[in-house]
Amino acid sequence: MTPVFSDVFTEMAVLLMVAAVIGAIGVRLRQPLIVAFIAVGILVGPAVLGWVSANDQVDFARPSSPLVVAAALNAQQPAQHGHE
Repeated sequence: MTPVFSDVFTEMAVLLMVAAVIGAIGVRLRQPLIVAFIAVGILVGPAVLGWVSANDQVDFARPSSPLVVAAALNAQQPAQHGHE
């Protein structure tokens, strides 16, 4: 499969823009942000559009992806003010 983008930086920039747009739509539809990001992953992955071709970068980022998901979920939790 030939790469869709000329370099990895363009690919990452487009992926970030798609994630921002789909994330904004998801928030507007009152969906958790993580649902929008998972939808972006499915959309740009090899099953649908096939935009992700930087396998070395994906393999490098794979171990940290659970941390990113945990941080995204934690960021959406309402703040606890200690009122018990």
